[in-house]
Amino acid sequence: MKNEKILKRLNELTSSYSFIYILVSIVITDFCGTIDELFLKNVREHLNDKEFSFLVGLWLKNLKKDNLIEEEKLEAIYDEVYKLMDSLHLTFMSDFKFDSNDKTDIFDKFSKGSLLQETIIYAGTGAYDNQYKKLSTQKYKYDEKWILENKGFSINCIESFYDNLKSKLQTKLNDRKFLKKLKSNEALLDLFCLTKLEITKKNTDFENLFNCLITDVSDKNNIEFNDLGDFNIFSAQPIIKISKDRYFIPSAFAVSEALYESPFYWMLNDSKYKKIALKNRGDIAEELTANMLETVFEKSNIYQNVLINKTKNETATDIDVLAIHKERAIIFQIKSKKLTSLSKQGDLESIKDDFKKAVQDTFEQGLKSKSCLLNYENFKFKDDELVGKISKIKEYNIVTIVLDDYPGISHQVHILLGKKSNILPVSINIFDLEILLKYLRKPDEFIDYISKRVSFSKYYKADNEMCYLGFNLKKGLNKYDADYIVLDESWAQLIDKTYYKEVYREKIQDFSKRKIGRNDSCFCRSGLKYKKCHGKRQNNFG
Repeated sequence: MKNEKILKRLNELTSSYSFIYILVSIVITDFCGTIDELFLKNVREHLNDKEFSFLVGLWLKNLKKDNLIEEEKLEAIYDEVYKLMDSLHLTFMSDFKFDSNDKTDIFDKFSKGSLLQETIIYAGTGAYDNQYKKLSTQKYKYDEKWILENKGFSINCIESFYDNLKSKLQTKLNDRKFLKKLKSNEALLDLFCLTKLEITKKNTDFENLFNCLITDVSDKNNIEFNDLGDFNIFSAQPIIKISKDRYFIPSAFAVSEALYESPFYWMLNDSKYKKIALKNRGDIAEELTANMLETVFEKSNIYQNVLINKTKNETATDIDVLAIHKERAIIFQIKSKKLTSLSKQGDLESIKDDFKKAVQDTFEQGLKSKSCLLNYENFKFKDDELVGKISKIKEYNIVTIVLDDYPGISHQVHILLGKKSNILPVSINIFDLEILLKYLRKPDEFIDYISKRVSFSKYYKADNEMCYLGFNLKKGLNKYDADYIVLDESWAQLIDKTYYKEVYREKIQDFSKRKIGRNDSCFCRSGLKYKKCHGKRQNNFG
């Protein structure tokens, strides 16, 4: 089925207000369940966050409140939507034909706009909601005054705002387990709806932040939204007002992402503040990187803004962050470049241009810095202590970092640099760095991983960094009896599952420090009393 025909049918289906019940069913099927249940699912049989957001975006664009679907037809439409979305995915690969006798270079075969766009859309999310929530406060700390004056809330409220909203939604879903089967579509919809009071708790900061995230179905929305790569108002304002005091929140994850991404665009719209916002963005990217590295490396071995001078007044190059451990070091070059709308729409020249600015130029600067450090005697440094450490270093590796999710970045490195360089860089986003440091807790472990990623950069292939990390923790990034190893999303799912179990465990430990009465409601929000839930488990298992 051709792309145009699929999109035409999806636009027809999403023109009914009743499509909201299809959206609810998709959320329950693809995004709800226990941690073990969620990560046993075959990702190819379910929609990802971007696909779901696309459907919500079409619904916001097309819906007519008086256009309703008969209830008995909803299940058939639900099945049709999955088939249409699967067909839509296949259209991105319509130009790709596998022929074992075809000697076309693999880099040429995959360097087409549609194939690169496929990884941008289907490579999975680049961060966990917990990361978006926590890092948003840090990301905008230099913009705190502007946000308070122009949007009316303190950035320090972001975490508690999200925790409250997610907790309220989680309580409703947990309560569902203890109710009789919900037969009514409205009852199922209510699981994902909250009132303004439930969300804001009469907190002024919460109310002002809440107002920044609302999309009203009675407004004209997403007028120019036509395809997966187009701007979607749901991504920026994911709390949907469907009636007077009823707010539909189909994805808590979308809220966390908006909290991290949207404030930057608010500031860009202020012509007087735009330049300051861009500078702050660059500064915080380097600061966040250095701060994260301190969880593994000694603070005294982390250097920011290392200037390498030819002469006293002439700079050869500079390093954003340099991390040293014994006789090895990693050069971190950091960019705050985002993937542009044209790239998300599959424009090949735009994809290449974005990649050049975000990764390629950064990598080349890293290579130049590495060359200067290996010949340090020919250059001047401000820090004599640093020179002493550099003189002992025998191995340098380069990591390029972007501040935001840059979907498909690992794939683009492989395809767009594969023919240009014998060694490819490790290119990740700031969220990847945080997770790598979480599971590679010693300097030698972290450097070993980066070193192997560089050494085997053309031997292994994956769409995102979590695939490499999952495989490394389970099997090890080593040379095996194969010409080439491709890692699928199941390796990233190992990290997802481990991460969320640890988040849940930390939450339990946090609550266990508080005094909870045996007859109080359990902290897990199961709807049971503590003595009948986690209190009982503690008694049984100590």
